[in-house]
Amino acid sequence: MNDQILQRIEKISIIKHNRDLFRALCGLDVQILRTDGTLLKSTASTEEASVLPADITDKVYSTLEPQIFTDPAGLQHVVVPLIFQEELIGFLYTGETRAFRLDKQRLDSIAQILTNFTQYVVKNELTPLDIQMHTNGTMTRQQELLNRAVKYIRQNYHSNSLTLRDVSMNNGISYHYLSRIFKKELDTTFAQFRNKVRMDAAKKMLKNRRLTISQVSYACGFDDPAYFCKVFKGATGNSPSLFRSKTPKPNRLNV
Repeated sequence: MNDQILQRIEKISIIKHNRDLFRALCGLDVQILRTDGTLLKSTASTEEASVLPADITDKVYSTLEPQIFTDPAGLQHVVVPLIFQEELIGFLYTGETRAFRLDKQRLDSIAQILTNFTQYVVKNELTPLDIQMHTNGTMTRQQELLNRAVKYIRQNYHSNSLTLRDVSMNNGISYHYLSRIFKKELDTTFAQFRNKVRMDAAKKMLKNRRLTISQVSYACGFDDPAYFCKVFKGATGNSPSLFRSKTPKPNRLNV
């Protein structure tokens, strides 16, 4: 089943774009690997050789952190875990060629860029409906429509005009039909799901102490900061200011 999620990731436009960008700017091919270290585009034969040494695969499994290793030919490679629903489902993989060598600083930078990139893709491009695909590899027409709507909400949560009608009109879905499939597929209402997305964004913004509560409120699509505070407390149990006070301050030495 992991292959189906990896194939879905491979088809995401931002993945295609950034793989082309890496190739054009850095001369690096970014590959998607299965958890056994074989290339996604190859057949799933048990006799197929893994691209990754067993000890590197084991280390990524145990740490869930990117790894840099040197192969017998002296070429260095970067492996970044792909984690979905708290499960390791594959890797992003790239590395040096004889024609294109990298120093340690660049390798570290590439590892960090790919890590941030995979986290963004899993959070913003895969939706709760991908759980269904992860389970049995299929999605109904209703789920495909809802998948599109959920993606639109995540991209436009900051808009104070983000309503069910707005989402339905911009995605070619009936207003009443979209309302029904939200309840059926996600067991929630549109407003509840929209607020969840907004609260997730707000919790991240509140870590930036340079932003006022009102600025966070407006950035998350709320016209009224008082109402934002009410919704935030209902979702988290804390007011925005109390939530912020409980968040550790950044270490200035590492900034």
